[in-house]
Amino acid sequence: MIAEADLLRLEAFRRREPIASRSMSLSMIDGMLTAAVIGPRLVGPTEIMPWIWDHARGTAAPVFRDDAEARDILGIIMAMQNRIASELMQKPPQFTPLFLTHDGWSHVEWVDGFEVGMNSATRAWETAIKARKDLFGPIVSFSESNLRELAGEDWPEVVASLRRAVIGFRDHFRGETMAEFLAAHTPRVRPGPKVGRNDPCPCGSARKFKKCCGATGETVH
Repeated sequence: MIAEADLLRLEAFRRREPIASRSMSLSMIDGMLTAAVIGPRLVGPTEIMPWIWDHARGTAAPVFRDDAEARDILGIIMAMQNRIASELMQKPPQFTPLFLTHDGWSHVEWVDGFEVGMNSATRAWETAIKARKDLFGPIVSFSESNLRELAGEDWPEVVASLRRAVIGFRDHFRGETMAEFLAAHTPRVRPGPKVGRNDPCPCGSARKFKKCCGATGETVH
């Protein structure tokens, strides 16, 4: 987990001007980073940071006191993202949204941040949601401000459904990505035994392979 002191420094920083009224809450940041981690493509810091400081337009920029503060704040955000990624890489994968670990942090804001994170690959997310409505439903349910009260004793299962949804989308996207990767990088298998360059050409010409079909680089006929 991220140290409490680190999160408090980030919280204090994002409440400073000129970004105080536009920056994401820590719950929103956690939600956006979650979508970035499980989504269909790698989302780098240059895409993430502007939305943290301005969740509506992604145009605001923070003012750091010095380089040391910049490294500290940006390092905390990267640590938040790494925490999510490392949990999901466990066997079996884990997922703990930040609002579960800190009282008063909003699950509604977490969903708001998650939706911002989906904007990095809108079409892919739209396609995935159509295919896996069963996964998106549990995520959207957390946009209900009184969800915990409505769930009552079923709250642990509601949280478990969110965990399954996040892991499910990760697996959905990773499955597609892996299939595309294998299709692009699987070497062509020679349809027969390998022929040495000095062996007789299999075509029956009585010439050496290197002087016949092997000279063209084409498939042996």
